[in-house]
Amino acid sequence: MAQEEELIQSENSASIFNTLSDIPSQMEDAELLLGEAMRLAGSLTDVAVETQRRKHLAYLLADQGQLLGTSTTTNLSQVGL
Repeated sequence: MAQEEELIQSENSASIFNTLSDIPSQMEDAELLLGEAMRLAGSLTDVAVETQRRKHLAYLLADQGQLLGTSTTTNLSQVGL
C-alpha cells in the first residue's frame, strides 16, 4: 500500500494528516473496504476498547504532567484511570 509507505516516511503531523486525508479519494473498491471493516469490527470488545482508551489516556496524562511539571501530576493522575 503506497499510503502505508508515505505514513512511515512522514516526518510531521501535517504530512501524516495530508496522507490520511487523501486516502478516501483513492479508494476504488468500497465493498472490499466495508468487508474488511466488518471483519475487524467483529473482533472489538468493550474490554479491548476500554483498555486502549485507558492506555492512551495514561500517555496523555504523562505528557501533560511533563509539560506542567511534577507538582501537578498528583492532580492529573486522579482523572478517570
